[in-house]
Amino acid sequence: MADNYNKPVRTFKADPSGNAGIKYTDDSVTMTGDDLKNFLTVSDKGIGMGGKVNIQSMPGNIKIAGIGTLGPAAGLIGGMIPSTMTSPQAMFTPSNPVEMLAEIMDVATSMMGLLG
Repeated sequence: MADNYNKPVRTFKADPSGNAGIKYTDDSVTMTGDDLKNFLTVSDKGIGMGGKVNIQSMPGNIKIAGIGTLGPAAGLIGGMIPSTMTSPQAMFTPSNPVEMLAEIMDVATSMMGLLG
């Protein structure tokens, strides 16, 4: 664990007196806002975020675990109506397996393009 302190760290800041910047290490990238509680870290162990998260997308465009999307009940209006007052609505809609395979192929093609 102590050898982590000996690894090179590269930090890029727009303003030397501010905290906002990007930090690169051998195995992670961290973007930090001026408030150090707001950050995004990507490493081989996963993705970590701190602070408020704002996702601007329709519920059907948000994939969960790559196998499904949020259903219509997860929308702004549908999410506020209790399902016992209407008919029960699913919060999660499984993806079509053919559609899922096409998306995986698109991601693999993009990755191959990045690798050269």
